[in-house]
Amino acid sequence: MTQSPTPVTPERIGEILDGEGIAYDIMGDTVIVTYPQFGIYFGCFEQALGAAGTWTGAVGPELVTVALGASNEWNLTQLTPMLGFSIVGPDAEATPTDDHAPAAEDIINFSFRRTALTGEGMSRNQLGAWIMTTIETTVACVGWLETQFPDTTTTILGGEYLPLSAMQEDK
Repeated sequence: MTQSPTPVTPERIGEILDGEGIAYDIMGDTVIVTYPQFGIYFGCFEQALGAAGTWTGAVGPELVTVALGASNEWNLTQLTPMLGFSIVGPDAEATPTDDHAPAAEDIINFSFRRTALTGEGMSRNQLGAWIMTTIETTVACVGWLETQFPDTTTTILGGEYLPLSAMQEDK
């Protein structure tokens, strides 16, 4: 049986996640999946499906050159997700990196992105493969970041960071 492409909607993404036993929330055209180490937002647009996420780990501003090197290495050696970072000040507003030397109270946050063109729609198999590979490759990226920055703190749990390896040991 051939599946014909149909428009991508938050409800269709939810069906895929339900089938995989993954918890999520829907807010408008966005599906949110959260884990202790990262969160992913799947956004449904007229012609595209976007995924954006943030690693809950954060590193100090003294590692800005290491963060740049880590982002470049990941993006040069991996197909997806695209990895980037921003310097965030104490007021939680991202600060521009081109004319702002990081201050001691700033932190570096890493983020991920991936996009698929969906103007013609996606079959269930296409959508499921895209959603699951987005989550799987993000897990791989987070694990890799943890090896690059072993002294990670978190922006969510007040300085306590639970690495993926500790989560996997519990299973």
